[in-house]
Parts: sequence; structure tokens; C-alpha cells
Amino acid sequence: MPATTVTAAALLGFGANLALLTSLGAQNTFLIRQGLAHRHVGLVVGICIVSDALLIGSGITGMSQILTTHPWVPTALAVGGAGFLYGYAGLSARRAVHPSAALAATTGRCLSGAGRTALAITAITWLNPHVLLETVLVLGTAATSCGAGNQWWFGAGAITASALWFLAVGFGIGVLRPAFTRPITWQVLDGATALMMLALATSVLLTAL
Repeated sequence: MPATTVTAAALLGFGANLALLTSLGAQNTFLIRQGLAHRHVGLVVGICIVSDALLIGSGITGMSQILTTHPWVPTALAVGGAGFLYGYAGLSARRAVHPSAALAATTGRCLSGAGRTALAITAITWLNPHVLLETVLVLGTAATSCGAGNQWWFGAGAITASALWFLAVGFGIGVLRPAFTRPITWQVLDGATALMMLALATSVLLTAL
């Protein structure tokens, strides 16, 4: 396999996944909150990286074809996931209305222990149809289009992008922590998250139905 082909496939995977990762979704906002509070950041980052690697790998090994040939599967995922996103939007809206609870996150008083934190980020990642469809269907299909052998280099590039992104967000967001000592900053973040999750859930549901 020519080195130029391998490099091109890896760079394509890196760029494609990075473009998807930069959207402010439920997974990123949860990671941002943990990073700002300096609580279980390594645990959350690790789960995000491993989850993305598993999902991208499953897309390359054929899960994307199952989603394409069995349309009821993505529909079921979308309907169930939309309900999850509506719930997440409601929680974000509640925090926006009561910023004192969100402000407490900077000191860690309102955050759960490691077990509940791990369960939360796992649910946010694996029950979110936006994440599943992007990593499994979009990246899986793009990887297989690179040809036999090259799809795994595409996957390697995509997984590298995930690792760098989650590490940068989780451990780099702390520099903004002083700004989040004010309730209004949390209100803006939570309000924007609620609106974004509401729009995303509605879009997913309308597409599925």
C-alpha cells in the first residue's frame, strides 16, 4: 500500500471527524462542565475517547451497512435518542433558570462521584443518536469508501482526532474557569445548550418520522 495513500486516508479521517467534533453537543458540554469543575476530567475524557474508538471501529467493520440496509434501526435510535435529548434540554433549561446550582459546579458541590459521572457520560455518548449516526454511519461509510485496507488508516486518523479534541477540551477549558464564577456565564452556557439540544432533538425526530 503506497505511503501517500495511507497518509491521505489518515488525514481524511482526522479532518472529517474533527469537523464533526467541533459542534457543541451534549457530550462536549458535559466535558466542559467537568473540566471547569476539575472533577473526574481524566475519567470523562477516557470514556469519550474509548467510546469514539469503539463506535468508529464498529462503523468500519460493517455497522454502517446495517444501518443503511435496515432503516428501522436508525429510526428506533433516533426516536429513543430524541427523548434523551429533550430530557437533557430540560435539565439545561432548569440550570439556566436557577444559576446558583450551576455556579456550585465550579466548586464541585453539585457534581456526582466517579461512578455516577462515568454512568452519565456513557449515557450521553451511547444514547445520543447524533453521536451514534455521525461516528458509525457517517464516518463508517466514509472509511469504507477509501477502499480495502485504507479504511483502517482512515479510522486511525479519526480516532486520533477524537483523542486530541477531548484531551484539549477537558484539560484546556480550565483556563476559562474565572469567567464561570459569575452566574450569568452559566446561564448563557446552559441556556444555549438547552436551545441547541431542543433544536437537535426536534430535528432528529422529524427526520426519523
